[in-house]
Amino acid sequence: MAAMGTMLRLISNLARSKTLLLFCLAVMSGSAAATTYISIASGNWGTATTWATQRTGTITTVTTGTPTVRKTVTGVGTSFTALAAGQIIYTAAGVAIGTISSITNDTSLLLVANAASANAGIPLYVNLAGTTPVAADTVTVNTGHTVTVAAAGAATSLTITGALTNNSTLTLSTTLAGAGSLTNSAAGTLNLGGTATVTTLTATAVGNIVNYTGAGQTVKAT
Repeated sequence: MAAMGTMLRLISNLARSKTLLLFCLAVMSGSAAATTYISIASGNWGTATTWATQRTGTITTVTTGTPTVRKTVTGVGTSFTALAAGQIIYTAAGVAIGTISSITNDTSLLLVANAASANAGIPLYVNLAGTTPVAADTVTVNTGHTVTVAAAGAATSLTITGALTNNSTLTLSTTLAGAGSLTNSAAGTLNLGGTATVTTLTATAVGNIVNYTGAGQTVKAT
């Protein structure tokens, strides 16, 4: 009987260990799925051509030297071989640096033409067909761009230095920030789970809804 009790305890401990392992893997998987998006043009939230995504590592480009040097993008900690010819590389401000012509290795590639700007150790952003922000992601709407939420959208945080108009349901679990503006139209529902420090929040249209879903929040004047 004692041996049987020991065996049952071992089985129970193994089951708990397996459950804990699966939980940790799920958490790690969810964290890895988060992506940083920046706007590269005015457009719809749910349209891939509105966005570029941050990839691993940093890049350097120059605008002097031989034609080959001016077309070269040098990376640190990058995985260029995961990219493809025809994709466009952007700055964090959503300004195009150039279109990829060929990839030499994970830390060196060539552009179709000379780099549009000189950059030293900046984050790498690339347009990625078919992807748009989801609830786990961090999003920035850049200066000069107007993004429209035409169907339900979500993000962890949203920084606006340009403008955003919400014509549907937009859910933000943490922060709404930036020196830009967000307009919640008559058809808009804005769900805020954290702080709202964006410079201009216009929520005056009849029928619009702003829900503060977090704890201890400060209502933003509209």
